[in-house]
Amino acid sequence: MECNECVNSDDGRPRLLVAEDNPSNFKLVEVLLRRDYELVHAWDGRQAVDMFAEVHPDLVLMDICTAGGTSGLAATEKIKEAFPAIKVVVMTGFDEVTYMPRAKACGADAFVEKGQSMTFFIQVIRDVMDGKSYFPEQKTIPVQPGEAPLTERELETLRLICEGVSRKEIAERMCISENTLYRHIQSVTKKMGFERTGELVAHVILNGWINPRY
Repeated sequence: MECNECVNSDDGRPRLLVAEDNPSNFKLVEVLLRRDYELVHAWDGRQAVDMFAEVHPDLVLMDICTAGGTSGLAATEKIKEAFPAIKVVVMTGFDEVTYMPRAKACGADAFVEKGQSMTFFIQVIRDVMDGKSYFPEQKTIPVQPGEAPLTERELETLRLICEGVSRKEIAERMCISENTLYRHIQSVTKKMGFERTGELVAHVILNGWINPRY
């Protein structure tokens, strides 16, 4: 199979660029959408970015996690920076809790989990094409009984720690002092019932709540 594949000829239907590394998933999307849309296939986010100027899609379906570690979030950000008006629907099959707010921050127009029904998935695409957006309720990481949920800043702190970013760099990225960062870390470990940061990181990653690769 070619790296990019026009499923249908350009006959006036809206053109969708689909970044998906699973052939079976792409085939399912093709069967469901080919009547109303022209589909162009990219194997990952990097290829979608490379193909974008040539393909000129009306909407991009962007999988976050693809083979080789290419991040669909980074690709979404690049596309939106260059072409702000282009619609992007970010999709994932993982329960990672930071994907939705990060997709929103990257400029995505919608965020869909692959476990949703295909009827719902198609409706989101139609809504986005009509200028609407869709973002589900924020997922949370379980905390100890009686503790408040992790705040947005605490969740961002935890994600960067899981990615192996140094505390100094985390403080710089978040525009806070290292003392403030330390308080965030202390709060997260207390809420989740851990004393050691390393044990907390292992627990979060093993449960799939944060994926440090993407």
